[in-house]
Amino acid sequence: MSSLELSSEAAKAGVTCITGLGWTPGLSNLLAAKGYRELDSCRSIDISWVGSAADSKGLAVVMHVFHACTGKVPMYLDGELKEVEAGSGKEPKLFPKPFGEVKVFYTGHPEPVTIPKHLKVERVTLKGALVPEWQNSLVALFVKLGLTKTPGRKRKLSKIIHSIEDLFRAGGVQASGLRVDISGELKGEEATLTYGMVDRMWRLTSIPAALGAMMLASRELDEPGVHPPEAAIPAEDFLKRVAEAGLKILKLERGEWREVEYS
Repeated sequence: MSSLELSSEAAKAGVTCITGLGWTPGLSNLLAAKGYRELDSCRSIDISWVGSAADSKGLAVVMHVFHACTGKVPMYLDGELKEVEAGSGKEPKLFPKPFGEVKVFYTGHPEPVTIPKHLKVERVTLKGALVPEWQNSLVALFVKLGLTKTPGRKRKLSKIIHSIEDLFRAGGVQASGLRVDISGELKGEEATLTYGMVDRMWRLTSIPAALGAMMLASRELDEPGVHPPEAAIPAEDFLKRVAEAGLKILKLERGEWREVEYS
């Protein structure tokens, strides 16, 4: 979020920067923007993610999980930014295969902060979870014991977990998932559009970042300043490129996930 504070300086220097263009944030923001524009009016955007230790590597991932699951986290509720307790608000969400139903909970991420500034809605939430489920309980225990309370403690604990992370991959799946529910009104009736994606974490993260870098290099994106994805990137066109790069975009219809076809 601190990078967005440099927007005026970047604009003065004539530099265009897109921040948070990966899996989540990134694809999550653009799926939200896609659904927002497909509705006649939009009331809420609810983003959910699911990750597996079997699909991730590196100290940064461990540190990020502890950071996102600790303390108060921002959510946009009833038209204003509020703080809720990380780990609260549990609810089941159906993700594409191989995950199925997963209980997600509030986690800290930038989408509830940036999206309401560019898309007129009353609510933006972000929830997530790890699989297998016991890993969520373990993270909650670490938080309760205060082992993630300060940056120093988070780093120390993360290094320990990172050194034995192969143990945490047992029972996991080599995939990560995303689901975005966009609710509002369509043709005079209440409607919810639900989009999702599942792939390897490194692909979900790197492909949108690479596509964005190519658009910046070619000056296709040329709006000086620092912007979140939903503020500067044409969602539908970008998602088409994502699909052409091999990431499937899915839509939940009548309880079944179906691939969105891009011609």
